[in-house]
Amino acid sequence: MVNGTLESHLREAHNNPLLWKKRLEICIDIARGVKYLHTNIEKQVIHHNITPSNVFLDDKWVAKVGNFEFSLPIPTDIAIAGLFNIYKATKKSDVYAFGVLMLQLLCAKGPSTPGLHTGPFHLWFSRCLKRGTIDEVIDPYLIGKIAPECFRLYVDIALCCLVRESIRRPSMDDVLESLQSSLQLQEAWESSIEMDDELPVTNVSSSYNYVIPLDSEFTIGEQSFLISDLVRPWAIISPSFSEPCADLCLDSGD
Repeated sequence: MVNGTLESHLREAHNNPLLWKKRLEICIDIARGVKYLHTNIEKQVIHHNITPSNVFLDDKWVAKVGNFEFSLPIPTDIAIAGLFNIYKATKKSDVYAFGVLMLQLLCAKGPSTPGLHTGPFHLWFSRCLKRGTIDEVIDPYLIGKIAPECFRLYVDIALCCLVRESIRRPSMDDVLESLQSSLQLQEAWESSIEMDDELPVTNVSSSYNYVIPLDSEFTIGEQSFLISDLVRPWAIISPSFSEPCADLCLDSGD
């Protein structure tokens, strides 16, 4: 692809940082692609390796999901050996991996970033959210450039994708619909401050530390969550379930 992988634009210093609206559009492209894999009438597939390095950007910056080396047909009874457990791959395994990717888009960090924290990155993200220090993990380039309502909805979606019990994770259809709402919020906010290519940092929020109230409730699809529950250590997959797309073997979600 002309513009390489998403990974290269999040990690490599020689590439200009992606605007937040562009990251949202890329995220929506990926969600649409994964939804297609899960619902295609002719052949349904679990991708099983959704990462920035497997997302390719064409000449118009449209994201395409590639590399189906580890993909599995639906339905599948294949048991996957993780680092510390054996689990059954399901559609909700892809949803979990997509939640990790959402945080990578927001923070421009990998699932395991040496020197910054111990354990999986998404657990560190949740701890910072709970402590009111979320600015520490967000890509510094994005501070002041994300509509607060968009930020709140985006993070809520990501956290719901990461819940420990796979059956409670949203479908990719619900994720896609919510992300489209998040993009609308960003576009409305940008229009209200009459932005050009870059957003000014004056007269906008310079911190996201307390944008998401921990006592608030979020609903996606048919599932409702308290944010305070989503940031508890046992609410999402722990270091002992650190396989990128891991699902608990006792889960029955499809």
